[in-house]
Amino acid sequence: MSKIPLKPLIPVAKTIKLFIGGEFPRTESGRSYKVSDLKTPQNSIHLCLASRKDLRNSVEVAKNSLKSWKQKSAFNRSQILYRMAEIAEGRKGDFLQLLQDYFGAKPDEAIACFETLIEAWVYYAGFCDKIDQSLSSANPVGSPFQNTTSVDALGVVAIIGDEKTEVAHLLAGLAAVIAPGNTAILIVPGKLGIFAGWLGEIIATADVPKGAINILSGDLGELLPHLGSHMEIDGLASFVQDTAANSSLRSASVSNLKRMHIFDKKHTLGMTSILPFLEFKTLWVTQGF
Repeated sequence: MSKIPLKPLIPVAKTIKLFIGGEFPRTESGRSYKVSDLKTPQNSIHLCLASRKDLRNSVEVAKNSLKSWKQKSAFNRSQILYRMAEIAEGRKGDFLQLLQDYFGAKPDEAIACFETLIEAWVYYAGFCDKIDQSLSSANPVGSPFQNTTSVDALGVVAIIGDEKTEVAHLLAGLAAVIAPGNTAILIVPGKLGIFAGWLGEIIATADVPKGAINILSGDLGELLPHLGSHMEIDGLASFVQDTAANSSLRSASVSNLKRMHIFDKKHTLGMTSILPFLEFKTLWVTQGF
């Protein structure tokens, strides 16, 4: 019996979509934009250009998922974040390839970026069950009351980067936001959108509740005004380096008293990155005389 000669396989091009509610929908607008491979420009990826309706859908599912994510034990959230890091380790090659092909990173630069990301995810995984112990308190008051302060998640937080944002620092910010129980909408504009598929597939297989993390690729200028004015978004985590864009975002947030925190160019691991996305609740209980 003669053998059939094997031909080289044609690579299967990856389709990168949005990630909303634990699923991978295309944008409802049907629009896309092109990102080219720096080494072989003819190899282009067409990414979804998210619309205002896609943003509304993301906010809705993030709001609906807030209770289930927040009510998980701190230890369980820690396990899930650690699981994300585990899965990412298994997909290290894809991450490095994206950085080198589309951002022109050198191999050692790509490896350093990946290690920064994994360090941050593991760090915040370990921090999940330390937040309450570190920040809750019994307060001395000069009256017959027991007075205690506890912490709670802020709510739905939009995390925004731009094309100057290092992906490791943006995704470290994502971990800081979700660690205490917030749900997130991650905006990855321009070339950063190539990581939407990689990250979405990790989240989808890491026991993250559907809707707790959502990812939109697209044009920052189009989405920014709606992020600021949306009444159901409780907080904004900005990694945007453009001062004018941040000012515009803050102005759009004034009418609904939205919490906004602008991160430095380099994400700093620690409580200072979690604090902006917490609420402090004080309870007064009458004591017997």
